[in-house]
Amino acid sequence: HFRMPSSIQGKGEGSLSVSVADTGVVEGAAKTIPVVLRHIDIYFFPEGGVLVPGLEGRVYFQARTSTGEPIDGLQADLRCISSGEVLEHVSSVHEGRGVFSFVPQEGKQYELQILKPAGVRPVPLPTAEGQGPGVCMRAGNFTVIDAEQPVSVNLLWNEP
Repeated sequence: HFRMPSSIQGKGEGSLSVSVADTGVVEGAAKTIPVVLRHIDIYFFPEGGVLVPGLEGRVYFQARTSTGEPIDGLQADLRCISSGEVLEHVSSVHEGRGVFSFVPQEGKQYELQILKPAGVRPVPLPTAEGQGPGVCMRAGNFTVIDAEQPVSVNLLWNEP
């Protein structure tokens, strides 16, 4: 174990050096490692392009450090800002990417409350606005679709 400095300046890169001595021979290695600061970049990609109030929507996301490196193992809670209600637990699974589904409500704001890495500020989601179409694609229970697997696309519309 080692303790990180309480304050890190710059873009969030560190260098880790290791030396091993064995029977008089010393070998070393050094590697640049990303250090996640209090701010990370999360890009949201709602299925169909927008979040539509009252319609279930799948949201794909990509988490990156300030240097553009993917953040694998990100853990977060999707929560409603006004009520504090946690709607879903979210995680990145490959190269900082992940996906979650929820039904946004008119006039409510949502955010990802980052749990891991610790100490990162919450990241707001795009606002669900107005009325209109929503797209919902499904291929069984899979998020990865094989070339020969059928896909269903539901076009939904919310109206007052």
